[in-house]
Amino acid sequence: MASPASPDVSPQTLWDGLATRRLVLVVRQNDGAILVANALAEQSLGFDEGELIGRTLAELHDEFELDLIQCRHDLTHGLVAEGELRLSCRDGSDRWLFVESLPHPDIDGATCRLLLARDVQAEIDARSEQRGRLAALERGQGIAEYDLDGKLLRANDIFKALMHGSEQELAGMAHSDMCDPLFAQSGGYADWWQRIRLGEVDEGTRRYVGLSGRAIWLREVFNPTFDAAGRPYKVIQAALDVTKSRSAELQLLESMSYAGRIQMAMHEPSRDILALHLPQRHAVMWQPREAVGGDCFMARAVGDRIWFCLFDCTGHGAPGAILATLVLSVVDRILARDGGLSDPGTVLQRLNRRIKVVLDQEQERIEQLDTSDDGVDGIVFCLEPARSRAIVASTGLPLFVLEPAKEGVIHRWPGGGLGYRGVPTERRWDNREIRCTPDTRLFVATDGVFDQVGGSRSRGYGAVAFARSLQSRVDRPITEQAEGAMHDFEQFQGSQRRRDDVALAGLQLPTGSV
Repeated sequence: MASPASPDVSPQTLWDGLATRRLVLVVRQNDGAILVANALAEQSLGFDEGELIGRTLAELHDEFELDLIQCRHDLTHGLVAEGELRLSCRDGSDRWLFVESLPHPDIDGATCRLLLARDVQAEIDARSEQRGRLAALERGQGIAEYDLDGKLLRANDIFKALMHGSEQELAGMAHSDMCDPLFAQSGGYADWWQRIRLGEVDEGTRRYVGLSGRAIWLREVFNPTFDAAGRPYKVIQAALDVTKSRSAELQLLESMSYAGRIQMAMHEPSRDILALHLPQRHAVMWQPREAVGGDCFMARAVGDRIWFCLFDCTGHGAPGAILATLVLSVVDRILARDGGLSDPGTVLQRLNRRIKVVLDQEQERIEQLDTSDDGVDGIVFCLEPARSRAIVASTGLPLFVLEPAKEGVIHRWPGGGLGYRGVPTERRWDNREIRCTPDTRLFVATDGVFDQVGGSRSRGYGAVAFARSLQSRVDRPITEQAEGAMHDFEQFQGSQRRRDDVALAGLQLPTGSV
């Protein structure tokens, strides 16, 4: 087979080869008139056979952009070897071509150029779309480019404004000099940047300090860019200023934290009463899902009686905490007035009535969608050590009674809660008498324990598993028994998100009460 340089390869053979793969135009240099056009060129531009002959490139290139006019001139005069040119098709549409300019023998004494072209319309469209996306990003957020060592290469105007610096001031500045010093000086910073420079995408919200000293918060994405060999060579940071929202969020978190301390303080008198009257014979664990929660408890000593209540209010977080505060206030008044004579069922009845009045939920059904229907699940204990018994009433929370060498018993009440619109105002709850020895343990927990999803099957924990955990430690001190049960519960939860507030309590009559 003859080589490309072989004299056996005729000009016609070369022409025919090019003509099947490339758009071919031969133009006169002085005026750009088309003297020769192959079929592919005619078809691509939508012209019939022979229609291109005699036309000038200027006629096919109705441009007002000086750089494109200059490109056309340079290609037809051989001043550049290649370039991108936009030509008009017969139907008025445009076609982008990548054109190579080569010498061509003179035709009729006129100097000519051979223009070999290929259609690059799809590439131009993709490039234009990418430029548009980048321009949109540049207009809407701060953009910064870094080398792999974290030195700033370029920043758009938005980023420079965020950092309160000029291009000269920020050029070459290390990312670590702009971000929060606590983060920059931590051991985690070097590992974090190393992951990014190796090609990992990262996003998050971080604190920065501008050149003016003002702290700002940026919601940002770090995206490495890769060279033709697939190796990272630059890192692009896209950032939005979220200082206002982040500041508001931090203020809210601070307020919630403060509210959490208040809610903990509300429980302290109850803890003190239990420590005084049931030393080493009680356990209470209270874990709101957030800083505050809807679970709450109360202990009061009235005469020779020890009252203990555990409530699970609708919702969690701030709404649940507000209802919990109301519940504790109402129950405290009930016990202060009638705690020496009343019984747990009556306490629940009065609480139900008061909650329905305060929340305006006395009507069972109402058409308005924006009205409340909130309530409480709860259990009330009245311990009477002198009689070796506990009187208990519940709106649905189960009671676990355990003794050494005996099988545990779960007492259940009809559910439905109290305070809700569907609960009758005069609803009554049954009292149950639990005969107790000093070894008898009474445990209760809120629904946050039983309904928590976890385990290998992602199912609810349930009352039976909780009872089994308690029973396995019935010979241990009650505090260890409760801690062990909480440990089992947390092991079951595993990596699952906590669904609700969690509270559990265990009570034992004082020794010598028989």
